Amino acid sequence: MSLKKPPEAIRDETFRQYAWDYFALHSDHRMRAFHFYVILSTALLGGFALLMRTGSPGQLGGYFGLILGFLLIYFSFAFSKLDKRTRRLVKNGEDALVHLDRLQKLDDVNNMPNPVRLFSFERVQFEKLREGNLTFEGMYYNYAECFRFVFWAFALVGLLVMIVSGFVIAGKLEPGGPVLL
Repeated sequence: MSLKKPPEAIRDETFRQYAWDYFALHSDHRMRAFHFYVILSTALLGGFALLMRTGSPGQLGGYFGLILGFLLIYFSFAFSKLDKRTRRLVKNGEDALVHLDRLQKLDDVNNMPNPVRLFSFERVQFEKLREGNLTFEGMYYNYAECFRFVFWAFALVGLLVMIVSGFVIAGKLEPGGPVLL
């Protein structure tokens, strides 16, 4: 008696592994890129804080601050675009897995996709949890919304760094003084 799998089962396993590997690769890349962005942005802010705390001769610190603020805004923009692209790739992997799960024809449970169909179940569950929760604390946010918030926050801090640096260049603020850090 042969225990060979039918060709359909082999094909299903092959496509499922391919879709999972695709999803895992891009979701891991997305998280690593965001992690790198947060470290890079924090380092730029740390550099600005150190620059303002120690002071620098003349207006040099202000010019360096302008550069650091600009870089913070630029990296926020660049990484938000990279995240948008990577988010699309992750979604492609999710969609492939959802399709493969639908082929299993599992019955719904309590008007929800079968919990074994994880991606379909999570999508419906997320939308249901999100409905009616209009308070800030009660809202459910996805990764894209949270990442966008962080990108905007760092970009606005970069703008603030540029404004403070402009005041330093104009002589309205003195690096190392009690007003700055």
